[in-house]
Amino acid sequence: MRSRQYEFLEHYPFAELHLLGWRLKELAPPKRRPGAEDFIRRAMFVDRHGRVLVFDVDRYGQMRDFATYTADEQSSWIAETAGAALQLAASDPGAGAGELARIDQVTQIRF
Repeated sequence: MRSRQYEFLEHYPFAELHLLGWRLKELAPPKRRPGAEDFIRRAMFVDRHGRVLVFDVDRYGQMRDFATYTADEQSSWIAETAGAALQLAASDPGAGAGELARIDQVTQIRF
């Protein structure tokens, strides 16, 4: 039986990540952000290609604010919705910036 802290993995969009071959690598302890009323946990997922998706998860098991996607050391992407995060997760590991930029509610961050 899975402990309560991992129940969020059964909910959207996290259950779908598992179906796409992503796995939970790290789940940080609960933390209260400055000015926030509620606690969040940071969840890091990885796939077999070395891509990383990081989410803030609220106490209800829902994605909070946005997700960060990184496929290489040159840029990261912000997904503003769970649906956008899943589209990034489902993208081809070799997808170029132009292809990723066409996903609605996704913004590139350059280093």
